[in-house]
Amino acid sequence: VLKDCDMPAGCLQLEITESLAAENPLIRGRLHELKALGVMLALDDFGTGYSSLSSLHQWPVDVIKIDRSFVSQVASSAHHRVLVEATVRVARSLGMRTVAEGVETAEQAAVLVALQCDKGQGYLYARPLGAQAATQWLAAQAPAPALQLGTAVLSRAEAGERLLQHLDPSSLAVALFDPEERLVYANPSFRQLHWRGLDGTPNWEDIMRTAHRRREGVSIETADINGWIAGVRKRYRQTPRRVFESNLCDGRWMRVCEETAPDGWQLSVSTDVTLLKVNEAELRQARDTALVASITDPLTGLPNRRHVFARLQALMAEAIELRLPLTVAVIDLDKFKLINDQHGHAMGDSVLLAFTQCVGGALRPRDVLGRIGGEEFLLVLMNTGRAGAERVLGEARAALRRQAIVPQVPALQLDFSAGVTVACAADTSDALWQRADRGLYAAKAAGRGCDTFVEAPDEAAALMDRLRGNPEHGGLLHPL
Repeated sequence: VLKDCDMPAGCLQLEITESLAAENPLIRGRLHELKALGVMLALDDFGTGYSSLSSLHQWPVDVIKIDRSFVSQVASSAHHRVLVEATVRVARSLGMRTVAEGVETAEQAAVLVALQCDKGQGYLYARPLGAQAATQWLAAQAPAPALQLGTAVLSRAEAGERLLQHLDPSSLAVALFDPEERLVYANPSFRQLHWRGLDGTPNWEDIMRTAHRRREGVSIETADINGWIAGVRKRYRQTPRRVFESNLCDGRWMRVCEETAPDGWQLSVSTDVTLLKVNEAELRQARDTALVASITDPLTGLPNRRHVFARLQALMAEAIELRLPLTVAVIDLDKFKLINDQHGHAMGDSVLLAFTQCVGGALRPRDVLGRIGGEEFLLVLMNTGRAGAERVLGEARAALRRQAIVPQVPALQLDFSAGVTVACAADTSDALWQRADRGLYAAKAAGRGCDTFVEAPDEAAALMDRLRGNPEHGGLLHPL
């Protein structure tokens, strides 16, 4: 593409999704090859896949694109704001830029600006455009040309001298090695780390052996320095660009970037990332907390509607593969509105919690109980048929009747109605839930406080219904 279009490599940006990059170990090597050509790389949908903030340094990317699932709630959720802020901070420390995906409101944009996110994309700025419309839009957004203030253009030698002057006080540890691995330049920060108080121009191996002998600089915990060096050489100078973390004897951590040119000259730049390492556990915990919050009902601690239906779908697939029975019950607490009206919503919350603890505490590890709305729950019983499900529900109902649900109101009694059905191979998760829901309505009509079982349809007929397009069974084909 670069050759055919006569395009500078830096003008081409390629995007790869975080999940694909994490799943395929060959991808990372290809990314390093593309980066060596000078192509710009972006990690898309960051935050939804397998990567963590602590592993960002391993990717040779220039841009981190924060997934819209976090951006959409950045103005309303403290958890998501912490995650976005952490991503921006880590990316900036690694010299990467950030782009927020799916920006749709001015409030989201204002928070992202405050968090120092570099760019945003989304409907707030423009809808998807064709090539001509996009060109016109870009032209309309272009800023006025900056005034030329007559700054003198530096010669190459002057620019080099100015660069060296700035590197002297820099906290970055910068070094240049020749093709024979001899150190030909090192700024004061590099010498303080790896060659403190020593003169001369050592080679890379001299530096490693000195660190091992003096217990300064790179932490090398081995009695066999020769074996250690031989092991490192399997990675050293083996790729055009190598990025890794190295801990020092004084407890600090450095992010090291080594770039080796085709002629053998190598530039090494080290950045102190100790604070990032110290905060790594906190950042992981913040992300884990946000992810748990997104799938959990905040009152009961049960899986929320989205998560319990996802678990139902996964367990159905497993049950079909292993040829195990799976039973679903849709449960509704009887006369719950009356409890709220007579005793208040706080009492209603206590009742929901008591029910959750009573039923949830009696379930097996593979069973799933989730809250799908108000006082309605979905119970999934793996490797259980009709008799087993009715026994579980009967024991739960008896336990509720035996105990004082809320100690403050001993007379308060709680019961529930349930619709029960067993999955068949032709079922979808929606069809299974809807069938159990019909059983729930039948139980309510029968006077509440009972269970109604709904038989699964004939599997062959159900499958033909789906193929013919019956919407109740999630039709796949439609008659001509």
